[in-house]
Amino acid sequence: MSSRLGGGVVVLVAITLFLALQAVSGTAEASSPVKVAEVSGKFQVQSRQFPAKVVASSAADLATKVGGQVEAIYFQPGDKVKQGQVLLQIDATDYQLGYEQAQANLTLAQATYNRVYSSFKKGASTQADLDNVRAQLDLANIALQQARNSLADTALVAPYDGVIVRVTPELHEFVAPQSPLIYLQSQQAILVDFQLPSDIIARTNVNELSPITVRFDAFPEQAFVAEVKEFSTESDTTTRGYDVTLTMPLLEDKSINVLPGMDATVELFLDKKSHSTTIVVPNQAVFLQQQQPSVWLLDGDRVVRQVVSLGALSENGIEILEGLSAGQQIVVAGVHQLTENQQVTVWAGK
Repeated sequence: MSSRLGGGVVVLVAITLFLALQAVSGTAEASSPVKVAEVSGKFQVQSRQFPAKVVASSAADLATKVGGQVEAIYFQPGDKVKQGQVLLQIDATDYQLGYEQAQANLTLAQATYNRVYSSFKKGASTQADLDNVRAQLDLANIALQQARNSLADTALVAPYDGVIVRVTPELHEFVAPQSPLIYLQSQQAILVDFQLPSDIIARTNVNELSPITVRFDAFPEQAFVAEVKEFSTESDTTTRGYDVTLTMPLLEDKSINVLPGMDATVELFLDKKSHSTTIVVPNQAVFLQQQQPSVWLLDGDRVVRQVVSLGALSENGIEILEGLSAGQQIVVAGVHQLTENQQVTVWAGK
C-alpha cells in the first residue's frame, strides 16, 4: 500500500513540473537570433557625357599688303611655327628699289629745303618758297615711310604661335595684295566646343562646373582636365542646346597631336545640388508583405517592419529610394521567419 502511494506521489510531482515548464514556456517569449547591418549612404556624384569637337583658339587667313611673285615658302601644312617667324616671302626686288628711290628723294628734298631756308633768312626767298619746299620735304618723308612699310610687307610673319593648316599659293606664283596666302591656327590653348541641354543650364552654375574631363576619340584611354572658357546664354535654334567652350593647356606629351576638327567626349560632374546619397542594402534584407517591399528595422531588442521604395538592382544589392536613412540597423538574414515587434538577439557571428 505504501509503495503504491509512493509511486503516485512521483507521477504527480512529474506532471506538476511538466505543467509548470509548459506555463513558463507559454509566458516567456522566445528571442530569435538575427544578423543585422547598419545602413550606410554612399555619396554619389552624377555625371553626364556629351559629344564635343576641338576648335582653334584663334585662326586667320594671313595675307601680305603687297602683291608680287612668291619667292619663298618656308613652312608647309602641319608645321608648327613661332610668333615672329617669316612664313612666306614675296620677291622684294622692286620694293627695295622703291625704298632706295624714296631715300634719294628725301635726301634731295632735305637739301632743297636747307638751301631755300638759308636764302629765306637772307631775304632772298619768300615765305611761299619756304612753305613749298617744306611741303615737299614732308611728302618725301611720308613716301619713304610707305616704301619702308611696303618692303617689310613682302615678308609674311606669324602673328602668334600656331600650326600651318593651309598654304594657298605655289612657289613663283604671282599673288595680289591682301589675297589669302596661309591659314594659321593658334596653339596658345586647346578649345573644345559642346552643347549643354536646357535642363542642366537651368539648375547649374556653368562657371562652377568642376571637374570637367575631355577624352579625344583618337586617344580614348586618356582623360584631360578642362575648364569653362565661355558659354552662350541663348539656345541654338535647331538643337535647343546652349553652346559651351572649354579651354585646356597644350599637352606636354608631344606625341599626342590634338588638332581642330577632332571629335571628343566631355564628361562633367554636376554641381552639389545634383549630388545625391544612395542607400543600397543586401538583396536578402528585403521581403514582400502585403504587396509592399519591406525591411526589418532593429528597435531596441525588437524588430519593426519598415516599408521602403526600391530603386535599381545591382551586383551590390538593391537601391533604396525612400524609407531608410544612414545609421539605422536592419535585419539582413532570416527575414521571412520574423514577425512584427518580435523580440530578437543580435547575432555576433560573421
